[in-house]
Amino acid sequence: MKKTEKRLLALALAGVLSVTMPGAVSYVRAENEKEASDNETAADKSEASEESQGEENRRQVTGICVHHTEHTADCGYREAQSCTHECGPDCFRIMVNCVHTHGSDCYMEIMQTDGSGAENGEDASGGGERRIVENCSHVCTRDSGCIWQEAECSHVHGENCGYAEAAECAYICEICGEEEDADEETENPDGDLNENPEENPDEESADGEEDFTIKETGSFNKLMAKSSEQTENSVASVTADGVTEYYDSIVNAWNAAQGKTAEIRILKDVDLERKELEINDAASNITLEMEEGVTLSGECAGKRSFMNVLAGSLTMKSGRILNTNNLQGKGVDVKSGGKFILENGTIETTGTDRGNVGINVEDGTVIIRGGKVSAYSYALNPRRSNITITGGEFTTSDEIGRAILTGATDILIEGGYFKSVYAVDAGSGTIEIRGGIFEGSSGALLAQYSGGNYRISGGTFYGKGN
Repeated sequence: MKKTEKRLLALALAGVLSVTMPGAVSYVRAENEKEASDNETAADKSEASEESQGEENRRQVTGICVHHTEHTADCGYREAQSCTHECGPDCFRIMVNCVHTHGSDCYMEIMQTDGSGAENGEDASGGGERRIVENCSHVCTRDSGCIWQEAECSHVHGENCGYAEAAECAYICEICGEEEDADEETENPDGDLNENPEENPDEESADGEEDFTIKETGSFNKLMAKSSEQTENSVASVTADGVTEYYDSIVNAWNAAQGKTAEIRILKDVDLERKELEINDAASNITLEMEEGVTLSGECAGKRSFMNVLAGSLTMKSGRILNTNNLQGKGVDVKSGGKFILENGTIETTGTDRGNVGINVEDGTVIIRGGKVSAYSYALNPRRSNITITGGEFTTSDEIGRAILTGATDILIEGGYFKSVYAVDAGSGTIEIRGGIFEGSSGALLAQYSGGNYRISGGTFYGKGN
């Protein structure tokens, strides 16, 4: 009974409140509506976040997709293509190593200067000098095992051989994905690099004596320190357009001269280790000089040179270039239409691998007016090139070496001194000799291939046979 009365009183009180306090009911309704609205907003945000995450994931969609079902020429995709080049005579290097041992038939007589009549090649008691006169009929040929050839293909991939590296598809679907926004990188490509000038060395120094220029390589910035005055750290100077700048790095000096008519002067010994110097701008006309006694040395890996002339012109007037690489290292490498002129100085390779070359030339131009070129195997090794020699000294130390070994190249020699096992080997080219001294321990001249020819109108020749 009491419970029933309490319930009736509660209902009556609620009725009175609903009549006398309508705002409270409205407030409760509004609070309920707000809570429902907040729940909907949270759900919308969650759904939007999921969509945003999906959109971020879709940004990485490139290549094949439902909207780009196969590769086309526009997307840039390419499978690797094999080279169709077939090696010919120019792709092989002639090797000579005499296997013959002199026997009794190789000697005509023994001459004794004191008349003591010594026999069997022995000195008489008087100790007079003797001279052995050889009558050896052995001739080095392929059949005798003295001559063979080793592969040394110099082919460079190009349009004619069909070689191509694989290329990935560059297609980016406008529906499945989108390119990442590059605006931030454009506005500040180096991040926070320049936010604090005190921490960045590319700011001009307070005394204004040194000028620092940023040289960009890839996505990194490197300092190229240069000065208008020589300092104790200066390695080389570059003079162009009447202005001389001094550099602390030979690589930076070399790069600064690219594309200009410039003179590079090396001021102290430099060891490039395995770095390379390259001329690849057809507008480059660079003259290289060094202070007296200075050597530019390096050790490039494999069949390389640290001095590469791929375009333009390089003239060497003084100094010493030394390549200490033992794996077919080259002192100077001239290719692809580059031009090298040697007026003076020394080019030397010290490695003992058969294939080390002083000056290697492929499809280039070389003019030699003086200087010295020495190598283990070949002082000068040109192929399909234009060579003119009016002076200079060319020597090798290998027992099968050549001062000059050429392939499919015309060479004009008007002077110079050539000393090796065979002073000159025409290979499959034509050599015109108008002057010079040719000294070979086995022969002054040699032509290994049927296409090798000589046109001789002058010169002095020393050798056991030609």
